[in-house]
Amino acid sequence: MTRSKTKKLIRLSRSVHRWLGLVSLPLVMIIGITGYYLNHSTLVSSILPYSEDRGDMFMSPHPDGPREMAHLLVLMSTVWGRVPVHSIRTVDCDGFECLTVSQVDDSRRRISLGVESGDYIVRSRYLKVSRARDGSLISFTIYWDSLLDRLHTGDVARGKYRVLWDALCLALILLSLTGMVLWLAPTLRRERRKQE
Repeated sequence: MTRSKTKKLIRLSRSVHRWLGLVSLPLVMIIGITGYYLNHSTLVSSILPYSEDRGDMFMSPHPDGPREMAHLLVLMSTVWGRVPVHSIRTVDCDGFECLTVSQVDDSRRRISLGVESGDYIVRSRYLKVSRARDGSLISFTIYWDSLLDRLHTGDVARGKYRVLWDALCLALILLSLTGMVLWLAPTLRRERRKQE
């Protein structure tokens, strides 16, 4: 390889290396932070607030029937809009029965309605929001375990951002290759000069 071609290769490698470093930095930070969490989840969980689901807001031990079902369906259309329903069932919420509706596309998205109180809980993969009958906020919980795990794997929105993580992997490979060129080319040049 001639001297001018080597200089062009080094210049190109520097440019690619700098830009890839800048572009991939936020994603590398996310993967690094979430990777730390995955290795030290008990330490991180002690810092981040987390609360278990509580059913004590549901005051009635038995659902009354059609009135609660209608209220649940109104809640469902208000919160989610028009979506197909996977199931509507009566479940135990810490000793109290409540009505729960699940979506077809994601069984983790649920609405649970306390029969007598009218309070309800909206759950998704990462959040639990408890509201009173009038819509005022009772509690708000983030499921950090699930959120950070999915951020690390790139499966935050059910695989929609996986292409971004694949692009990051390719960028890191290219970043490594350009880093090797930037280190190797001057080293080889010095070795050649020593031999001459």
